[in-house]
Amino acid sequence: EGSMNPNPSPKGRGEYESLAARFLKMSAKERLVLVGNGMAGMRTLEELLTIAPDRYDITVFGAEPYGNYNRICYRRCWRARKRSSRS
Repeated sequence: EGSMNPNPSPKGRGEYESLAARFLKMSAKERLVLVGNGMAGMRTLEELLTIAPDRYDITVFGAEPYGNYNRICYRRCWRARKRSSRS
C-alpha cells in the first residue's frame, strides 16, 4: 500500500523540476504548435516569422499530405487556366 503513493516526495518533485529547467535552458526558442494547415493560421505564422524570425521553434500538425497554398489565388489561376485551354 505504501508503494503506490500518488503524491511524490518533495525530493522526487525537485528532480522533475530540475529536469524541466534543464530542458528549458537547452531550448533557447519558444515552442509554437499550430494545429491545422488553414490559411489564417499559416498567414499568422508568416507574420510571426517576419516580426521575429528566430524566436520560435514551430511545429504544424495538419491532415493534408502537402504544404499550404493560397486557395483564394488558386481559384483565379484555375479560372485563367480553364479559359486558356478553351482558346
